Amino acid sequence: MNKQAAISSGLVLLALLVAPVAFAADGTPNLGTAAVTGEDGPTRWFIDARLFEAGAGQDDWDNNTLSVGLATPVDDATDFLLGLSSVDGRGVDAINGAVREADRDVLMVAMKNRLNGANSNPAMSVTLGLDVNIGSETTGTNLQTGFAAVQDSIIPGAKLQVEWGKPGRKQFQIAGQVAWWDDTVPTTSGDIIENYGTVASIGGGVCWPISRRLTLVGDAMICVGGDNVVTDQNLLDDTTVWSAGGTYQLRDAHNTTIGAYATNSLAPTIAGSTIAASDDAVAFGLSLRRDL
Repeated sequence: MNKQAAISSGLVLLALLVAPVAFAADGTPNLGTAAVTGEDGPTRWFIDARLFEAGAGQDDWDNNTLSVGLATPVDDATDFLLGLSSVDGRGVDAINGAVREADRDVLMVAMKNRLNGANSNPAMSVTLGLDVNIGSETTGTNLQTGFAAVQDSIIPGAKLQVEWGKPGRKQFQIAGQVAWWDDTVPTTSGDIIENYGTVASIGGGVCWPISRRLTLVGDAMICVGGDNVVTDQNLLDDTTVWSAGGTYQLRDAHNTTIGAYATNSLAPTIAGSTIAASDDAVAFGLSLRRDL
């Protein structure tokens, strides 16, 4: 199997093998916020669903990501973050017409620490964590040949955020992210193919209230190191990972927030949020966040 064939049998699926919402209240869809809950704050949970646009030969529900999780306080400056994301993907190879499918379940565990005082403005925080594959072995399979690319079992990641403003008012943040993906991955055919490598991104986000309950949100992270997308020609490249939409605050006792947005990010785990969907496909996302 030559390099191009190896890529077409498995590499595109690597973009479908990462799953992620930001695991804290609330902020933008992919970056979240620099704030932490605080020792006396409530545990906050979320559900996030992303439905990606379908290509030729695909049904509307062939590409989707479902994420659930929570953020719970450890002390005044630290939150423990726990999330589970599941990716289901299927697509037709633009080069040889082979059908590829991906299936990955990821557990994210992370700690988020605020680096300055609770009343400081800007807020500064750092998040350190892991994406851990769980369940069956994670693969991207070419259904025509039966060969599969096998993804990393554990991917470490880190995020630094600096945020100006207060919740309910205009908020702006700058951020940097890094995820340590392997440079290469094996396939069941015995070949070794290229992987993302160490992906580093910089960018920021904004929350812009337009009423007491409705807020426009968006973020964008420019890839400055490694590769974070697979093109329609089955080649690795770099692209900006972005999201844009809005949130609505319900009038209830549980600080319930619902959101709707568009994004090219597969999902929001510590490592997965650095990767764009294959061929930069765009998803429609819905989220629900609520205090326990």
